[in-house]
Amino acid sequence: MSTPPTPLLIRADGSTRLGMGHLYRSLALVKMLEDRYDLTFVSKEIPSDFISLLRQENCNIIPITDEQQYIDLCTPKLITIIDGHHFPDTLYRRVSEKGSRIICIDDLHDKTYTADIILNQAPAIRPADYRTNGCTYFALGPAYALLRQPFINAATHKRQRLRPSTCLICFGGGDQNDLTMRTLEIALELNALERIDVVTGSAYPFAETLKEKIQQHPHIRHHHDIGAEEMQQLMEAADIAVIPCSTILLEVFACGCIPVAGYYVENQKYFYENFLKQQAFIDAGQFGKEEIRKALTEALNYTENLPEIIDGKSPQRIRKLFALLEKVNDLHLRKATVEDAETTYQWASDPEVRRYSFNREKISREGHLQWFNRKINESRCHYYIAMYQGHSIGSIRFDVDGDTALISYLVDSKYHGRGMGQVLLINGCRTFIQSYGTPVSLVGYVTPDNTASLKIFENIGFVRTDEPQHIKFTMSCR
Repeated sequence: MSTPPTPLLIRADGSTRLGMGHLYRSLALVKMLEDRYDLTFVSKEIPSDFISLLRQENCNIIPITDEQQYIDLCTPKLITIIDGHHFPDTLYRRVSEKGSRIICIDDLHDKTYTADIILNQAPAIRPADYRTNGCTYFALGPAYALLRQPFINAATHKRQRLRPSTCLICFGGGDQNDLTMRTLEIALELNALERIDVVTGSAYPFAETLKEKIQQHPHIRHHHDIGAEEMQQLMEAADIAVIPCSTILLEVFACGCIPVAGYYVENQKYFYENFLKQQAFIDAGQFGKEEIRKALTEALNYTENLPEIIDGKSPQRIRKLFALLEKVNDLHLRKATVEDAETTYQWASDPEVRRYSFNREKISREGHLQWFNRKINESRCHYYIAMYQGHSIGSIRFDVDGDTALISYLVDSKYHGRGMGQVLLINGCRTFIQSYGTPVSLVGYVTPDNTASLKIFENIGFVRTDEPQHIKFTMSCR
């Protein structure tokens, strides 16, 4: 008997005012999950063309007029994706209080986030740039690019470019400032461009004026509200692409044409600044006329190799994020008791576990039992056993000293390589913080050769400090 798909709510909006990027990248994410979830988009603003697309993808759509309607849909059984920089931090908190697991797709890191996972495609972003309510997993950088399948496919093969002579212009679904027309008029001045493809989206408000302009020039082709496959083909046929610093820039990276990019809204600025530092595109600034003209002229003479930004492996990484969420939900902690003494001895004496302990000498059963019985009776020691699918798989301990709690954890070697260390640390920290109830700093120490534990602490936002004999990780929970 097959397991019914897990319900997945996507809270995102799109319009001429907001653009269409939040809707399209949320859809790209869920398409990477291979039909394992029952998908429902919840939107205040959503164009009719996108509704038709969702119906083709067998997605449900629930229109709302206020956020309470969305919150009322949230339950402990579902996962929800929230994608939109216009949502207040109170929305994340209220959804979390309903018990739903939250994946936040973010651009601005401008609020306090309550989320299980924060996904930000921007380069050079760090967990330290965020304010969270603790124990959030960070999936950061272009390795998590939310691209549709044709662009994922395009990223897996190298492209050879000859003399640039074709150009693609696209400013997304809305373009209420009509940067499309501004760029097209400047491109028409450049005789080296033998073909210009102009792409507009479903929310573009200047279609009639653009149509009149294009009729005067047979080497211009207009494509309106096209699908991912056609867009990918246009990008692969173009030598140069003029686009904003949003998800479409990642699509251009994947297809290998020369990017001419800039920004015109605040949530594009971080992409712009950090990809510019990598010299990943030709700078068009804020798309002023002279900025566009200068950038296009430079692109026509561009001979350097472009850096590789997109490797085509983000679907595998996205699926691992959802697997992590499921494991976090399925792993449970209970207080350690005297009945756990022998099991914990077997774990602690395992050579694979001792390999990364600070004290790597062999331990005796008698010594461990004395230590264990003392620990479970100490009021300042919070000792938990991890249960997964009915089995004890590891332990995590918090030894409190003043306003600091020292973390020690281990996973049964039979479960190594399954990501259970990450799950255990997330669940352990959350359980301890909720039960302790007093502001505290969490501290963990890791040996420099324990690369798995180093990544586990870093992935959920602990601050790293390199010390002579070990690496110290800290997180303040206030």
